[in-house]
Amino acid sequence: MSDRDTILLIEQCEADAEVTTQALRAARLANPIVRVPDAGEALALLLPDGKSGRSRMGELPCVVILDVRGPLFDSVEFLRLLRASVRTAQLPVVVLSSAVQLRMRIEDLRFERVAFIEKPLGFANLTRATMSLGFGIRLVDDAARR
Repeated sequence: MSDRDTILLIEQCEADAEVTTQALRAARLANPIVRVPDAGEALALLLPDGKSGRSRMGELPCVVILDVRGPLFDSVEFLRLLRASVRTAQLPVVVLSSAVQLRMRIEDLRFERVAFIEKPLGFANLTRATMSLGFGIRLVDDAARR
């Protein structure tokens, strides 16, 4: 699989990252998952650097899953920086949150290709986000694994 099949998970808490990864695997997703601890590191992977003009992640992931808590950037600032780049302007982002105020704030800013999943992450919520954003996920094929 290429980077384009990858799910980029931004989660600072190791235990929460493990729970989210387990939920994605329980939903039978086969996509590779790359985890970074904060939005700053995610931006360093996704956005071109000033010297070479290339990003550290060759192809964009199929989706970014963003936990709203973060020490360097809040979700709104992360989305602003992501949308300001031509490279990442249309990258699908799923925001994990149970905070209604944050959801309203992000919706008021009218960022495109952003979906919300209320914690805890589950297959039904993930499926709704996938359909609303139009990104592809790969399900495990049990027949192919035998």
